[in-house]
Amino acid sequence: MIMSMINPAFDSWQAFWRMGHHGPYVWAAWGASVLLILLLIWWMRRQRQHLLRQFQQQQRLRQRTAKDRPISNPVTAEATAAASPPDEAS
Repeated sequence: MIMSMINPAFDSWQAFWRMGHHGPYVWAAWGASVLLILLLIWWMRRQRQHLLRQFQQQQRLRQRTAKDRPISNPVTAEATAAASPPDEAS
């Protein structure tokens, strides 16, 4: 019963592809849209990989510099700075 209610818009596949002589425009627009979406997905993945690599490099650099730098106590550093007299300008 439902199938009898469905009326196809085109009589044949050839008519579907032609779309009343608008087929080249319609299919070119579809193709351009799909191409742009695929390019956008590719670009976003590439950017994500680049950002992840950059983040990992920054983490490695921070770890290396943290190993080289002695650990200082911020409370002691503040107390030392407060105890020392200010520089006098002549």
